[in-house]
Amino acid sequence: MKPVGYESDNLINNEVGIKSEFLDHRLQANVSLYKMDWEGVQLPLFDPSHLGNTTFDVNGPTYEVKGVELQLVARVMEGLTIQGSSSWNSTNQTNAPCLLSAGTVGSKKLANNPTPAGTCITQINGQPYTNPYGVLDTSPAFSPAMEFNLRARYDYTLFNYNTFFMVGANHIGSQRNEPASFPDGNLPTSEGGCLVGEFRTRRCANTPCRVHDVRRRHRCGEGQLDGAGHG
Repeated sequence: MKPVGYESDNLINNEVGIKSEFLDHRLQANVSLYKMDWEGVQLPLFDPSHLGNTTFDVNGPTYEVKGVELQLVARVMEGLTIQGSSSWNSTNQTNAPCLLSAGTVGSKKLANNPTPAGTCITQINGQPYTNPYGVLDTSPAFSPAMEFNLRARYDYTLFNYNTFFMVGANHIGSQRNEPASFPDGNLPTSEGGCLVGEFRTRRCANTPCRVHDVRRRHRCGEGQLDGAGHG
């Protein structure tokens, strides 16, 4: 099972702003307002629990982005300059497209693909597959609502050398590193738990080696080990 592929995305950006100086050129201010409509965003999709240990490039959802940017540079006193910038963003996912199937063409592994080409992938290996792109009215990954930085620089002369001292700070608001509904990598089990990993271990001492199949599940936030020995 694999996605059909990806096409070009489309971005329309509308922006208006003003740039000016005040207080006898001691204060410079840049302000801009923008609105972006980003359709079919190209995203890397890595979902080893369902799609195998491969990263696919796919077309994701459409986002509407609105925001304001502010930049200030101030000559506070002789030698001292303070500058900073900030942005306030409102991002919103406006649609929830599905992951399209590649059908049965191009690989023997796809011969039994139950999903026709170009239609939504709804099951993989007999298990339901949910939309990995996120849900409506949520923000995309790596999209903080606010971020800003501030720097102060002091220029002076020391032993006939032009010297300066500078300090700075920056802040980035909270953000996610993936869409809200992106698969978490856990595999469902018939017992109602979640299969996190399955592996085989071999123990050898003075007796013949015994192979143990070990499965680990999470139930209600706690892990447990189930093991069975085989000669």
